[in-house]
Amino acid sequence: MDDYTLDIDDLTEEQEKQLEEMRSWFFENYENPVHSCPYISKEGGYQYIYGGPYDAADELGSKFGGSVDDKLIEFLVAEVEEDCIEWSGRDYKKPDYYDDPYFFEDIGSLSNPYLDFQVFIKNLQNLLNINTDAASKELLLKMAYVNLVTSLEAYLFEVFTSKVENDEYYFRRFIESYKPYKTEKISLSIIFEKQEKLKNKVKQDLSRILWHNIPMVQALFKEVLEIEFKEKAGPLKEAMHIRHDLVHRNGKDKEGNIINLTINQINDLMDQILTLVEHIHNSESMKESF
Repeated sequence: MDDYTLDIDDLTEEQEKQLEEMRSWFFENYENPVHSCPYISKEGGYQYIYGGPYDAADELGSKFGGSVDDKLIEFLVAEVEEDCIEWSGRDYKKPDYYDDPYFFEDIGSLSNPYLDFQVFIKNLQNLLNINTDAASKELLLKMAYVNLVTSLEAYLFEVFTSKVENDEYYFRRFIESYKPYKTEKISLSIIFEKQEKLKNKVKQDLSRILWHNIPMVQALFKEVLEIEFKEKAGPLKEAMHIRHDLVHRNGKDKEGNIINLTINQINDLMDQILTLVEHIHNSESMKESF
């Protein structure tokens, strides 16, 4: 496939519907091998006991090619490959933790994501001040980069989820603005049953959102929480790609080049993330939170 050119802001309503249908199909059939596949170093890494490794472009192209615009397929491939390059088949016999009520109780009872984030940053800064040899320092910088990006993902997820779960106004805004819900058909005969299970469904869907997909998360914060941070999030898209290479390609980019980081890059990324977190924390929507 050629490099994709579609932008999330350019999608039509029909394309958004097709994108969600493809996304749902893909995650019903494939998952990141880290969730269910054993990892054996001497055997070459993950053991794909449920089938695979599968390529997202091949699988989505085989299923939807000819019926969906190739550029839209490429768009989704680029999105899912931010999380994983080689996919496992789903193990349908393992328990679905998304249906575990204790899992959702944890999500809805987060203490203070902002303070937790501040503690993490302070501890990371202390760790970066440790004197060590060059090889260890290089590894430390890569670990710091990965954890910085992960900390932002966690903060975005925790803040958004807690706000939607604990405030009826934002809960309703999520229901009314979340694009997959706009096309869902509901029979009147089961409307009360659906209503009773609505909060649990929202919890499930929130936990399945790719919180490292910055354009998607930007749209959610703007449409649901009325927080706009487009100007402050742009550089973080590249950081997500670098984090992906550090985690899933053992520190190499797509061409096999080793990614070398400096302390200045770590500090710049930390400043960008802190700016965004402070912007969200000080917004009108957050004033009565936590």
